[in-house]
Amino acid sequence: MAIPYLRYSLSIFILIIGISPMQTARADFVCNNNTTVVYANECGAGGVDHEIMICGNGRVELAEECDDGVDISDNEPNSCRSDCTLYRCGDGVVDNGEQCDDGSENSDLIPDACRTDCAAPRCGDGVRDLYEECDADPEYGCRQCVSCVTPQDDLDIYEDTKLCAGEWQINDNGTAGVVRVLGDNVLLNCNGARLVGIGANTRTGILVAGTGVILRNCDLSGYQTGIKILSTGSALFSNTVCHNYKDIDADKTGNFGVSNQCSRVTNWTEVGTGCSEACPPRPLPTKIAPQVSGKAAEMGQRLGQVTEGASSTSQRAGTGRAAPVLPREPVATPRRQPATTAKESRSTARPPATGAVGAYQFSKNVAKASWSSRAGKVRFGSDRMPVTGMARALPNGQMANGRRMKNLLLTQPDQRTGGFIQGDYPALRLGENLFFRATAGMLKSRVSTAGATFEVLVKAGRRTTSVLKQRVRGAKLVTLNVDLSRWGGKRVQLLLRVSSLEGGVAASPVWINPRLQSGTRKPAARMR
Repeated sequence: MAIPYLRYSLSIFILIIGISPMQTARADFVCNNNTTVVYANECGAGGVDHEIMICGNGRVELAEECDDGVDISDNEPNSCRSDCTLYRCGDGVVDNGEQCDDGSENSDLIPDACRTDCAAPRCGDGVRDLYEECDADPEYGCRQCVSCVTPQDDLDIYEDTKLCAGEWQINDNGTAGVVRVLGDNVLLNCNGARLVGIGANTRTGILVAGTGVILRNCDLSGYQTGIKILSTGSALFSNTVCHNYKDIDADKTGNFGVSNQCSRVTNWTEVGTGCSEACPPRPLPTKIAPQVSGKAAEMGQRLGQVTEGASSTSQRAGTGRAAPVLPREPVATPRRQPATTAKESRSTARPPATGAVGAYQFSKNVAKASWSSRAGKVRFGSDRMPVTGMARALPNGQMANGRRMKNLLLTQPDQRTGGFIQGDYPALRLGENLFFRATAGMLKSRVSTAGATFEVLVKAGRRTTSVLKQRVRGAKLVTLNVDLSRWGGKRVQLLLRVSSLEGGVAASPVWINPRLQSGTRKPAARMR
């Protein structure tokens, strides 16, 4: 009697909860007698006329592309969306294979916007983005999206580059070489740019480390070594390298040149021996005298004679060039102002209030940050891969996925277990509605499968808050976007930190174009 009783009880339970043993997934059906039921078998002998699609019941029906039931989401990457469509570019969520996705804000026309194919803005997309001087066909004078690059100390070059013309007084303060050509088979067209070293720290003007490098139209003076060549196969054409302690210094033979003007060289020959043309004597400073009259002209003439004499004496003594001096016009004596009271003095001595920051470029201010790692303090700009880690700004570089990107901040953790590197930027007063934006990835490396954790922290007073923590592995590029509006109007410090993942040292982690940028919050996704 126990078994029939058990069957009877189970049948009553099934009837109470409304489920029959044959029923599985829930859906709505219209029977042939025009009644609507929950389950198809409830239509009985009359049968089902048609099925009604219900998104979210866990069953792919009719026009649905997917249906994960309770797991559908408009916020999670790679999820079935709330309208039972597959995840896609333009849904506002960064899914697999996407570098960015700003939803309806994706654009192929707006600078710095995520493109409509969910690719990050890049050189060659036909839109002039931040840090691009142009973005057009190379035949029209735009190459690597810059018409020219402004010379600066520790300018590392890995691809064909043209410098901006003009005279640039730049000392070699950081790593050896003001301009460092590190890539192979690279053309550096100085475009007539004149690099001048003045005073201390004038070690090397241009350092050539790559093989097969071509230098054209460069002018260097005032350095201990004008051009230093470490490799072979380099060619120099139409360069003026004069008035350096050593104009051209090649460590090895196998380099050549044509039509270069130089005098003091090592391991350098062209067109027979030495340089094509010797350097002229160092010119004397030119006296500049504007046309004036009266007493001012007389004063200018006397002052010019004294300056010329002093310059000639200094030149003969080997003390270097003297800057030309302009005669000055007589200046009227200002009237005596009333004495300032102690109260007024205290008020005027107070520094003006610092305005809020509306935009900020981390790569331009990277040398102002304090860099440290698990092993100790890190000197920014070092080209060594030490135990302590490394931090460097790179104008461009090839990523692990083969794409070449620019405006890179290389942050290599130290080589100890649990290694990291962190840059503490100077305190800023943030403006309203600011976002931290960048792309995280790895430079091309033999250890391309290694990964790292990228982290952004905000330090307000004694409290430090981690606002972003993103793991990046292999060749993947990940878009970083952090809303900082909660700190609008407050003075905070921003910290960039990279940590090695377990199992090895990260392979050259880089931040691509890290910046603060104004923006608007996205509305929360609605479930339909």
